[in-house]
Amino acid sequence: MYSDIKNVAKEFCDKLPKPAIIMDDSFNCVYSNCPRLIKVGNSMTQVFMNTLTNTIKETTVTIALIKGVYYSARVIPIDELLFIVELFDEPTIHSLCENTNFYERIYTVAEQVEHSTGALWSACDIITGKIDYRNDVHSVLQNVLDFKKYLLNISSVTTNITEYANMVFPEKGSEPALINIKQIAAEMVERCNTLLAPSRRYIDILFDDEELYIKAHTRYVISALINALQNALLYSPKACVPNLNIRHSIIENKPMAVIQITNENNMCIDKKHGDDLLRNFTSQRSGLGIPIIKRFVNMCGGTFSIDDNDGKVCLIMNLPAVSDTDTLNGAAAVNTDKFVLYTTRVPDIIMLKMMEVNALFS
Repeated sequence: MYSDIKNVAKEFCDKLPKPAIIMDDSFNCVYSNCPRLIKVGNSMTQVFMNTLTNTIKETTVTIALIKGVYYSARVIPIDELLFIVELFDEPTIHSLCENTNFYERIYTVAEQVEHSTGALWSACDIITGKIDYRNDVHSVLQNVLDFKKYLLNISSVTTNITEYANMVFPEKGSEPALINIKQIAAEMVERCNTLLAPSRRYIDILFDDEELYIKAHTRYVISALINALQNALLYSPKACVPNLNIRHSIIENKPMAVIQITNENNMCIDKKHGDDLLRNFTSQRSGLGIPIIKRFVNMCGGTFSIDDNDGKVCLIMNLPAVSDTDTLNGAAAVNTDKFVLYTTRVPDIIMLKMMEVNALFS
């Protein structure tokens, strides 16, 4: 059976116009239609820059670095033991992008940055003039507040772009650690609720006292969670209290950490997108929140879903959990440090996201 599947996969790879390989569940190349690029027997773990786990269950796109050149890699699971990997170089990616709305989305981001930057320059000129020629403190203060509003727009967009880029191009030496997901979530929510005081918004969190660990980068956990929580706040009525529930579950005989965020749906639905919740999200905001969440889940080897049931949005991240006590106690890289609160004068990603919520609801 294994050899039959492998032979069919070989025929498929040979018909592809671009480089493609077959790899096993240990990420070793077992067939290549481009031996000058990748040879049979080569390990693909470093090629993928440690961005994948061997629990891939659905088609996943990641980055590959081969002989100093970056490729986009589409990993297609055939069964639990074999994967087809298609490799796309930069010219191919550009060609594909030109035939989609990718550049349109980039233009939207650039337009926001350009508009906000222009408003900042204008505010600077106004403030400078009023400080020099007038003593109107209240008017100057209003201009400063406008300045901060546009600065917030720029920072929010560029911060998410930076976070997503860091997922695609991980920092050298950056390795995932075992993280107590309940602890980090609780500390994040506590801080969010403090920051949300001006708009009187609130996030409710529910979980038991049992410790629950996942293997991930702390930075990516924070980026994914804060984007999911912000979406729940932005797209719900002011009186709604989004609920974050974290629990241990067995899914397909494997221990999983289930992160579920529920909120009332207050999103404007675009008729051309119908009931497609993801399309409606991405058409209204260009902050890359959903792509960050999906990429984080894929990097952990989990699954992601978002649905609308009777006016309630339910976002779920199923992440592989480390529940074996012996494994946990023997692990060398357990992140036991508490989440470090904001201590500098530059807003971090959590403060930026909550400032956006306050700006909308205050």
